[in-house]
Amino acid sequence: MPLSDALRRTLPVADASSFRLAGEELWLVTGADLRRAADEWSLALERVPPALRPRLEDEHLGLARAAHHWLSTFNGNLEARLRGYAAIGRTFAWELPWPAVAILGVLRVKGGVRQSEAIRLAGLAAAEVGEIGDWIQDVLRRTNRGIFADSVPCALWALRAASLRASGDADLARALLEGPLPPAMDEESRRIARGIDAALQLEDGAQRFDALAAVTLQQFDREQAVFTAQMGAHREGDGPEWNGLRRFLTRLSRVDAPVVENGRLRSRSYRFPSSFDVRDHRARSEHFARAFVTSVTGSAADFRVAVGEVIRRLPPGSPPAYADGRPALPPWAAVATASL
Repeated sequence: MPLSDALRRTLPVADASSFRLAGEELWLVTGADLRRAADEWSLALERVPPALRPRLEDEHLGLARAAHHWLSTFNGNLEARLRGYAAIGRTFAWELPWPAVAILGVLRVKGGVRQSEAIRLAGLAAAEVGEIGDWIQDVLRRTNRGIFADSVPCALWALRAASLRASGDADLARALLEGPLPPAMDEESRRIARGIDAALQLEDGAQRFDALAAVTLQQFDREQAVFTAQMGAHREGDGPEWNGLRRFLTRLSRVDAPVVENGRLRSRSYRFPSSFDVRDHRARSEHFARAFVTSVTGSAADFRVAVGEVIRRLPPGSPPAYADGRPALPPWAAVATASL
């Protein structure tokens, strides 16, 4: 079982995601859960061809070290995360839209943090306002950190499988994606990693863009689930009860969103319906996806424009061509050490 399955005793199934293990929910995992997870991991390993098992365990160790290195290097603050997203974008030759979309989102988070600081400082005159402002700022920062910690290892997982395929080791790549889960991952993580890997195998450039854009939407919904969790809400069902002041201070009527118009990346106001409630995971994920994902991935040409602006802010690199044939990926040794 994924270790996160232990959370289902307390949380709804849709909320029992592995990223919660990095927070307070780790206390919901018992020794018995660890024993059961280890037993099931061993059973999953036994289903792997015997000749591949030692190599697969080495791959898990290598992936764990690479993920730890990336997170230790880039997950310290917002500016470092921007550099980290740019580095992971370069590993995909910017073909995967997710890192560029993440960068545009982080730039928006910086604005949200500034707004929450204004609310917090207003608390000098009204203590309850200041407490809510502090809470908003904390939620935004914990969400941003949690998203990076969950998303980057998943991308590395897919990249390692793709690099193994490129070197002619398709059986080991398959075992890495289909075999026992890394302890910090869950089945949704696996689906995303498999989706990226499958898209990278497409030799038709246009089809590859469409597939990578589609998996970016899946990744985006999972990232919104991190936000949902940090607010104390749920992916399905009602959100937490908030008093009138908290509802007022968290109400969103619009957001500045990126959009490609006439070959240029611009900022446009995306307006939410009057009934929009930030606690509603499904509605928020759908509206934010329109504002931040499909607004720049409507076509490969539009996305190249968005990447051009990202690279201007965080060089080096060049927008993806989506040429026919599989994309050239950097050597895994360079990826694992973030030497990009």
